[in-house]
Amino acid sequence: MKGITEPVLMDLKPLTDWEVVLYPLDVPCQLQSGSSSWQDSNLSFSPGLLYRGRLEVPCDKSSDTFLDTTGWGKGIAFFQGYNLGRYWPLAGPQLTLYVPGPICKVGSSASIEIVMVEFEKGGPGFVTLTDTPQLRGPVDPSQL
Repeated sequence: MKGITEPVLMDLKPLTDWEVVLYPLDVPCQLQSGSSSWQDSNLSFSPGLLYRGRLEVPCDKSSDTFLDTTGWGKGIAFFQGYNLGRYWPLAGPQLTLYVPGPICKVGSSASIEIVMVEFEKGGPGFVTLTDTPQLRGPVDPSQL
């Protein structure tokens, strides 16, 4: 079962009159570079914070890879504007997200943009690309 399954309480009183706010993750172009709204910041973490990084790596259509989310909290990862999926390494079962080769630019070197939308905690400030998936079962549920 997913989602909220029992009343949500604040000071032992049920919260009512919920307002649902959509996060614009269905429009990847809003997350791509070129926007003047991207700024480096020393702000403290707040849920829904976007982390963006660029790197130069060899990447071609035949090079599948995996984005390692170790050290991150809970969120969504984008690679070149494509939504790779949700991550939650503490819960598992996967630590890596699959990046299909065809979304890489063809050539010996490409500028890759990775965006992490972090909902749980501040990220470590880096990600790792690896050639093998890391799959494991979830950790002790009491740690979640």
